[in-house]
Amino acid sequence: MTVIDYSEERYYRHTGRAPIIGTTLAALAAWAAAAALAVMYGYADLYLKVADILSAFITILFAAAGGFAVYGVLRWARVRNLPIAVLVAVTAALLLFYGSWVVWESALAQRAGASSVGWVPWRLFQRPWAVWRVAQHINATGTFTLNGSDVTGVELWLFWAGEALLLIGATIAIPIAMLRKAAFCETCGAWCRTSKDIVRVQHFDEELVREHLEAKDFEYLIRLGPASKITPVHFKVDLQHCPRCKETNLLTVSRVKVSYYNGRPIETAKAVVDRLWIDAAQAEAVRALPKLLTAKAQVAPPPQEQEMPGSAETPGSTETPT
Repeated sequence: MTVIDYSEERYYRHTGRAPIIGTTLAALAAWAAAAALAVMYGYADLYLKVADILSAFITILFAAAGGFAVYGVLRWARVRNLPIAVLVAVTAALLLFYGSWVVWESALAQRAGASSVGWVPWRLFQRPWAVWRVAQHINATGTFTLNGSDVTGVELWLFWAGEALLLIGATIAIPIAMLRKAAFCETCGAWCRTSKDIVRVQHFDEELVREHLEAKDFEYLIRLGPASKITPVHFKVDLQHCPRCKETNLLTVSRVKVSYYNGRPIETAKAVVDRLWIDAAQAEAVRALPKLLTAKAQVAPPPQEQEMPGSAETPGSTETPT
């Protein structure tokens, strides 16, 4: 099997640049956003008494908010260095999780009538071991019931572990995943925009498709034939481009598998060609693919003009997908 060379000249990779001032401001903004979300989530967790499923939805909402907040400030600061982005995301995630516990325990103690200065959130924040001891005490007594019985011990630890996984995991995973997929035009200093779902074509040998596209043979996609969103396995073509200049154009072709849940199609996509560098003229050729596929379909011979079953097959002919 031929090994495809994914060199930096052929495919886009982040440059690893992270402006010092912008990155510093991004880190401070990410921490400020995490702290604000921690305060809101701590009070929401204590005072919003809703059904279990809604409580889980609130946790998911705050976790997603943390992730998108970190991504937003990293994108604003034009950070293209993934290790630095990971560092900012991890610290913001830990601040969101730990801060929400501090606020929640402080509010819980104050609601119970505690008036000690030590229960002020800022002072408790500086005493992580005190936060841990309070958590152990709360775990022994419980704070809510499930099916008419108090949730304590191992069961409550599992609930809290799931909450931690959501808050920390989403705050880290969302910005990293989105930055990995993003592209930056170093020529004019702008993030690229994505033209999604330019065209869908039939699935074929992925290595062969990759070789043709690396050779800039985009007509090969036309020869594969059109596909729809409900074709079980097919290719989807996306194009990233700089909104300010024509220097950065990146082609992505993804293999899409369609499954169904409650009668609704669900797409699972995996990049076969991941942000291939193309020039401005080639990008226009990619954008023209839908019209060319439509024109090819219009000039196809009608069924009565095709050869009768049993006749010799035309060289290079393919079976029409059903």
